[in-house]
Amino acid sequence: MIKNLFKYLLLISVVFAFQKSVFAQFSTLESFGAKSNSLSSISTIFKDINAAYTNQAGLAFISGLEGNVSYENRFLVIDLSAMNFAIAKKFGSLGSFGLCIKRFGISEFNEMLLGLSYARKINSSTGIGIQINAYNLNIENYGNKNAISFEAGILHDFSKRISLGFHVSNPFPIKYTADTDIPTIVSIGAKYNISGNIQLFGEVEKHINYGFFLKTAIEYRPLSIFAIYLGFKNDLNGYADYSMGLMYAATSNVKVNFGTSYNITLGLSPTIGISYTSSKELL
Repeated sequence: MIKNLFKYLLLISVVFAFQKSVFAQFSTLESFGAKSNSLSSISTIFKDINAAYTNQAGLAFISGLEGNVSYENRFLVIDLSAMNFAIAKKFGSLGSFGLCIKRFGISEFNEMLLGLSYARKINSSTGIGIQINAYNLNIENYGNKNAISFEAGILHDFSKRISLGFHVSNPFPIKYTADTDIPTIVSIGAKYNISGNIQLFGEVEKHINYGFFLKTAIEYRPLSIFAIYLGFKNDLNGYADYSMGLMYAATSNVKVNFGTSYNITLGLSPTIGISYTSSKELL
């Protein structure tokens, strides 16, 4: 009884640290997988299965079947864990269809998302995508609340070196209850290929009721089977996250990502993710 109460109070205290009120706006499901976590939570420019968590327009660029599973241990507290699963497949000129599942929390307090996505190219360099999301919020002794919303995005390659992505989640504010919002989040990001093995990333994220987050990151790939990620995220008001990670291609079909972010107040949040592709090419 005391142990469960402690878990519940700890979870609530962490949510408070990021939000003005636990019953005002939930953002615990902002878990985008190990690759994103390693790149300061960059979320708009992926062209592989990671796009299922971030900007579904990127799924328009996959060429076969792809899947991912990831686990994030927030602030090294086992009860503050987020688990993600995604699978997507391209069906020729019809486009790509995907499934995304996210879960955060413990039995006393948890939030889940089930998303169904569709993406397709509108020309050789531009992809668009949309995802319908079903949310469930469960608080012990308070019951369950459900909500339906959607997110959408676009990803465009200006050249072989420069890509730009735009994504909006829950564009029309949806509430679990009169006092509990699902956050509206708008992001715009860019990727610049300096060379064949170095990529720079930048992104601006805006929560509708909060300030801006500025994100920068770099990927260095000294070998085709190995990459190093470094990133930094800041809101100009004292919040700061540093991130780093590694990618290792175990086979031509499977890649493993290890990463962590470090919040200057709350500490480390390590993540691990495994991705599969049938096309033997993960971007």
